[in-house]
Amino acid sequence: MRKFIVDSMNFETNPIYLIILITVIMTFSFLYLMNKEKEEWNKFIITNECKVIGVIKGNMIPVSNLNGSINFVIEPDKTSYLCNNGITYTR
Repeated sequence: MRKFIVDSMNFETNPIYLIILITVIMTFSFLYLMNKEKEEWNKFIITNECKVIGVIKGNMIPVSNLNGSINFVIEPDKTSYLCNNGITYTR
């Protein structure tokens, strides 16, 4: 049984394990980079004394194409910040 499991995990003969490994690595990399960017933005807000001046709620817009199928465009929530440098940032 053990030999079967080891043989089935051979990347050359069964590439599904390689695909799963790459998918897991890419997912964790994406989550790490998202978290890092969010931490940097929060530091920027504190450093530049930014204040929330407006919030726009997200929306889901149905869009039809020439074939008659309907797709949806999803817009995320947006928050506007006014910082002490005089610039308004929207995220």
